[in-house]
Amino acid sequence: MRSAIFFLGLAVAIFRPGLALAEPLTIGFIERPGYSWQGERQAEGLFIDIARDILTRAGIEHQFQAMPPKRMLKSVQEGKDRICIVGNFKTPEREAYAVFTKSIYQNKPIGVLISADRSEAFAPFKTLAALAEAPDLRLGYVDGFSYGTAVDAVIAKMKTVELSRGNTTTGMVSMLAAGRFDYMFADQEEYVDLAKGANIPPASLRLLTFPDVPVGNKRYMMCSKTVPKAVIERIDAAILP
Repeated sequence: MRSAIFFLGLAVAIFRPGLALAEPLTIGFIERPGYSWQGERQAEGLFIDIARDILTRAGIEHQFQAMPPKRMLKSVQEGKDRICIVGNFKTPEREAYAVFTKSIYQNKPIGVLISADRSEAFAPFKTLAALAEAPDLRLGYVDGFSYGTAVDAVIAKMKTVELSRGNTTTGMVSMLAAGRFDYMFADQEEYVDLAKGANIPPASLRLLTFPDVPVGNKRYMMCSKTVPKAVIERIDAAILP
């Protein structure tokens, strides 16, 4: 009898069934070409594929849901729903109200996206720090976004530059092309898809990189504190090195 119980326990340990939840874990994402978007049948994109593989390996039932950035952050902050946001940066402010998984991806260094016909105006600036001090060049950024600790710190110090705000990264590209502001931050992995998503020829844009921008930011799944610890541990165990 003891032998039968032992082998039954061993079989359960090896099989590792899915973690039972009252309802599927909500995985929030923003519509961001290249990274995450709602396709015709299911959510798609780099971050979506990574998260789906991790959650499948972890045996966690889940559902993807596109949301505006502010709404997602509010949902995590309030902690009323069991929700994780895929592809977020970890910041000290967010760590105060959210739980982070292990890193799921690391970006290339972030760049500065400009209209190609404005290249001459940006030629004198060899570092991001120098560009940030230019009083006549306006930055556009997505309200509610974090661009990583280093870039967020630069934005916080920009006192003389007009900050224009938009709802989506794709919308910001359209505003950039229309001359609403002079530059914006964009990841090297996404700017071509952003341009296509905004129906703007990628060749009409130019991505600048600077030596004082650190290595790419790490991305995480950021979860509300109502997500059980066992779920976070299961996710972490399923993240491949």
